[in-house]
Amino acid sequence: MLKRSATLSSNIDAEAHPTKRKIDVNAFPWTIHDKIDPPKLHPTLAKTRELLSNYMLDVKFAKTHLLNSARCPQFPDSEWTNILSGRAVDLDQVLSSGYTISHDTHQTESFGSVKLIIGTTKPAKTVDTHGKWVIAWNQTINALLFTFPHRASKLRKYTRHINQLFSSLPEQFHDRIINYNRAVRMHTAQRHDLMLTDFQSFTDLHLLWVQNTGTANSRDNEGRRGTKTSGSSGGTAKRREACRRWNENKCRQGNCIYAHVCSKCRSSTHVTSECNSQTSK
Repeated sequence: MLKRSATLSSNIDAEAHPTKRKIDVNAFPWTIHDKIDPPKLHPTLAKTRELLSNYMLDVKFAKTHLLNSARCPQFPDSEWTNILSGRAVDLDQVLSSGYTISHDTHQTESFGSVKLIIGTTKPAKTVDTHGKWVIAWNQTINALLFTFPHRASKLRKYTRHINQLFSSLPEQFHDRIINYNRAVRMHTAQRHDLMLTDFQSFTDLHLLWVQNTGTANSRDNEGRRGTKTSGSSGGTAKRREACRRWNENKCRQGNCIYAHVCSKCRSSTHVTSECNSQTSK
């Protein structure tokens, strides 16, 4: 019986840790293509790829080494992993980290080829205003410059671009710019030939998220629900109901048909639980 158990255990270990064989990277189609027609990358992109390739050899070790640095800026543990892995940063997590008094204790457990993430936390705060975006983005810039110092000028240029968009639209439409910023960052994270400052490459995203013609902004043009209020001309206009899930810090949909405003005073700067108003409007 013991012999059989030992044999079974050996078989499981063999399946979980198969013998590693050397991979011939020269046989990859993309490697062959790059040799035939080398990509012409901006020096900033080339340097970013070089650093990412090094970090991604062992992200866990790279993060441990980074966190032990005396100059390491404060930043959520999960978002350091995203940066070192070349993924987009979740600004909601960054904003929430400045208000939390609990530790990010999520753990990853491996069972053979299966990985389980235990204790993943949901962001307590949501970036839904220009001010909140500035707070979260400034912290993100500090983290990005710590790991990719050569990106300073490009990040400054991109920040000016987003701030100009915020100043060009009324406050009630700032959620469009926040969604546009999220879409651009996710797009560039999935591409290694684009920078955040390649604005001409994001025309479709600008149309979709910022301008009124995009279906993503249909909540501002159609499907409006709620009570009618009198206008200055004596007519009536529909007013959307306040989003209950948003007021519970649960709704993160960019195309939500309900208004992301306080249920009491209809301000977009806070949720109902933080409202000081005594009457509903």
